Amino acid sequence: MLRKILVKKSKNDTQEIVNPHISEKIAKMNISDMRLYVKNKITDFEVSMDGINEVLKRLTNPVNDKGEYYLKVDDMDTKKKKAFDLIILIASSKCINLETIELIQKFMEVYQPIIEHCDNENKQINETRIKKAIETAIVNIQTISAVHNKLDVLKH
Repeated sequence: MLRKILVKKSKNDTQEIVNPHISEKIAKMNISDMRLYVKNKITDFEVSMDGINEVLKRLTNPVNDKGEYYLKVDDMDTKKKKAFDLIILIASSKCINLETIELIQKFMEVYQPIIEHCDNENKQINETRIKKAIETAIVNIQTISAVHNKLDVLKH
């Protein structure tokens, strides 16, 4: 059980491959649909660690050969705000693991210029909010691992 939370899946690990159905669905989602998925409001399939990680990969991996990402500096402020709120929502989810936190940190690195631009232009504190969300995610993972440890002790 603890392995599910703390172990990062390697690309060569054939035991646990992300469901291609989830990957296809998430690839077609816009930012609002991704948010609904993370909130578990989509009835087609339930939120999972793999699904959340796929959402983060969609946001943090380049979308084309030119190296462009999902968010751009000239996107509308509402799209950027929804993306930042999505990251905070993901960090507070119970379906996270160590890979999720690493992907959130990658999001911070990739979109640092956009986050700073939005914070300066609109007098917001998105960077601080996302950093606090990462701290919350780490606390959640520690809590989940403690519960799993206690369950393992009770089983034996």
